[in-house]
Amino acid sequence: MLVRVPDEAVRVDSDAIRSVARRLDGVTATGTDDIAREIGHLNGGDVNVFGVCFAQVLGVPSRIAMGVASQQLSELSKGIEDFAQGVQRIAEDYEQTEQHNIATARELFGQG
Repeated sequence: MLVRVPDEAVRVDSDAIRSVARRLDGVTATGTDDIAREIGHLNGGDVNVFGVCFAQVLGVPSRIAMGVASQQLSELSKGIEDFAQGVQRIAEDYEQTEQHNIATARELFGQG
């Protein structure tokens, strides 16, 4: 008895995985990087805007905190980009495995 093995029997939706990778890279990482840049721009503002006394007391600590926050967000954005590339590689690995599984199943059932 010859059994036909449909491609769908061993299929993974790699397009959905790629969609997640694109969203991570194109939306999440980009948005995080934009926020980091905006904080960096704020950090370059006039510390005397609220008065000299206020600027002296809180200006320097504020600049340090914003600089650290901006740097951490930039690093997070890079981490998200790297993660998105890993997700993309997962989609590629699934496709290769899927093609291998289809070929193996066809050989087992004499369809290779």
